Amino acid sequence: MSRLTNNNPDEYDPEIDFCNHCQYHGEPNGCNRPDGECDSYERFLETYYKLREYEDAEEDGLLRRLPCKLGSKFYYLCYDEIVEKEVYDISFTADDDIKISSGDGVCYYLGKYGDRIFFSRYDAEKELKKIKG
Repeated sequence: MSRLTNNNPDEYDPEIDFCNHCQYHGEPNGCNRPDGECDSYERFLETYYKLREYEDAEEDGLLRRLPCKLGSKFYYLCYDEIVEKEVYDISFTADDDIKISSGDGVCYYLGKYGDRIFFSRYDAEKELKKIKG
């Protein structure tokens, strides 16, 4: 994913980018709002820096996108039937495979068996039909 924020202060200044298009921005002191406060700018900075935190974490390998949330259903193709399970836990293996545990203690690996695990019954049925021919 490409970044929306820039960590290099020599290349990007949030105040200039945000404020340049504001009718109150200009000489003598940058922000010339009548009350001296700009709630929009404060909210922009808060959002900008939070997004930058997430982008930094993603680049450092600390942020992962999960395929589903805990407690949701997933469907596993077991031979010629569809088995419905509930997601009890999600983790990552050393090989970056996604490991999904069901409440019964059985683990399913998306990286290795991704063609047998689905998050909608419709997709599982479609794949089963394709397998059966």
